[in-house]
Amino acid sequence: MNGVKCNFVDISDDTLSDVQESIAFVLDGEVKRGVAKSEYFGLIIDESTDISVHKKLAECIRYVADRKMVTKFLTNVKIQSGTAESIVHAVKNMCCNMGFDMHKLVGFGSDGASVMTGKDSGVVDRLRRSPSPHLVAVHCLAHRLSLACTDAAGDVRYVSDFKSNINKLYSHFSVSANRQVKLEAMYEVTWVIQL
Repeated sequence: MNGVKCNFVDISDDTLSDVQESIAFVLDGEVKRGVAKSEYFGLIIDESTDISVHKKLAECIRYVADRKMVTKFLTNVKIQSGTAESIVHAVKNMCCNMGFDMHKLVGFGSDGASVMTGKDSGVVDRLRRSPSPHLVAVHCLAHRLSLACTDAAGDVRYVSDFKSNINKLYSHFSVSANRQVKLEAMYEVTWVIQL
């Protein structure tokens, strides 16, 4: 739309990880200085599975700098499993590598899953026991809204049918390289017509 043609590029998992690590490395110095000056900080984390079916943990940090709230991306690391123990290990390892004092960790945002917030064995409880006794957990509003919308949409037939049709389309095109080529060709024709 701005005179730039952006074609689809299939990037390997390793290349994507390298790019993310490079971006994180450049930003690390600024974040380390900001967190060191801040009295407290919070983490926002979410787990996902990449295309090669590896568990990943995305970690962002929030802290106050010059009387303003700052949110920065930290890492997207591979974890052994989605267990609370594995996630806590990744969080502590990241904090140790970045030089963050975990006693200053007072906020924790997540998707609210039981592995994160479960009583006696969730990530939050484990971090509260050591080394962050004043940790306050927050269930991400975007995740809460998504859950509410999903529940509400289940009662609307039109939305259910729409979702089913989109899933069928995705399944049809995702299993065949030939179909994907034809879909890309249809996209190109449609894009040119719109211009």
